[in-house]
Amino acid sequence: VLCKLKALSIVLASGNQLTGAIPTNDCLNRIEQIDFSSNSLSGRISVNSSNLETLYLQNNLFSGNLETVVTGTQHLIELNLGNNDFEGVLENSFLNCKHLTKLAIYQNQLHGQAYILQVKNLTTFVAFSNFFSGESSHVGNHMLLLDLHNNQLTALPKEITHMKNLVMIDVVGNDKLVLTKTQEKFCKNAKKA
Repeated sequence: VLCKLKALSIVLASGNQLTGAIPTNDCLNRIEQIDFSSNSLSGRISVNSSNLETLYLQNNLFSGNLETVVTGTQHLIELNLGNNDFEGVLENSFLNCKHLTKLAIYQNQLHGQAYILQVKNLTTFVAFSNFFSGESSHVGNHMLLLDLHNNQLTALPKEITHMKNLVMIDVVGNDKLVLTKTQEKFCKNAKKA
């Protein structure tokens, strides 16, 4: 049905008990905003749309590796893939998303380091309740909100204390996390702001 609607640029279908897979890439190529959140959609997804700016797929049953989710989406600004069954590492998953400002990948099966170095304009990164471990990577100077609670982090990047725009950081539940005194003070001040 979506493929036949040639002028369609926004699809809002949240909370409709939809099942199955999302439409093929050809149907999505002209769409700018997609919200299929809070349904029962499943399977592996690969969105290749040069016009897409907003993609909300949270609270579904999607699976697979993040590497293939957003290929060819260079104008993507907001992406929420939270509460699905995505797995794998984050390393190069969002390399082509140069305009991405908000990324939510909470409650999945992601592991490895919480790499977000390549997303320079990112202001919001919500990745709680995954299996990220080690030291999170450099997060950029534009970051306003950083939520990595309930992971397995052992350290934060040293440059986190230079992130003057950071308003909130949540690293609760990372039982092996060791902060320097400067980072500890910085985190407390960021949470209060």
